[in-house]
Amino acid sequence: SFLGLLMGVPVDDITVDVLEQKTEGWVTGLRLSALFLRQRSDLNRILENLPTDSRYIMDYLLAEVLSKQPEEIQGYLLATAILDRFCAPLCDAVCVPGTKSLECKMGGKQFLKWLEKSDLFVVPLDEQGRWFRYHHLFQKLLQRQLKHRFDTDEITVLHIRASLWFAENNLIDEALQHALAAGDVSAAAQLVEQNRHAPLNEDKW
Repeated sequence: SFLGLLMGVPVDDITVDVLEQKTEGWVTGLRLSALFLRQRSDLNRILENLPTDSRYIMDYLLAEVLSKQPEEIQGYLLATAILDRFCAPLCDAVCVPGTKSLECKMGGKQFLKWLEKSDLFVVPLDEQGRWFRYHHLFQKLLQRQLKHRFDTDEITVLHIRASLWFAENNLIDEALQHALAAGDVSAAAQLVEQNRHAPLNEDKW
């Protein structure tokens, strides 16, 4: 029933059995499968060629789903995978238009509207519709794709951009997290030095 609802067509027992075995019934895997399969007519051939090892099936499905998205969407999904939560201005800061590797051609607001419309494993975090996060398992899959497609220096730049935005918006814990993820110990130390008084005054040792 779940697969039929997502794919928009009845799903036969053989297809259900194969997908249940391949994904071990994991709902995220089933949703990725539905996104992957619903535009295909040659289901039997595709199912036969899916990886047999469940450890790799999710990465395979995600890679297939990502490859069908416009380039600007792929760039945004991968760039924002480093973020535990995100809003439109933060997306704009991290995914800068015209960058060589992760070229983001749309704005953060447009990306968030696309995410909400596609219902692609995104979770709203407030009633105002400002902050969102990815489903944790989907985020991990995206992060693996990010590491597979881009080198360490390119990913470091994303963390630096995120750290600067969080610092400018007085979200120091998250600014520290991304400074350290970027390996920028000096920036992290500077953040602590500049912002130590308020938490110390509140006995947040």
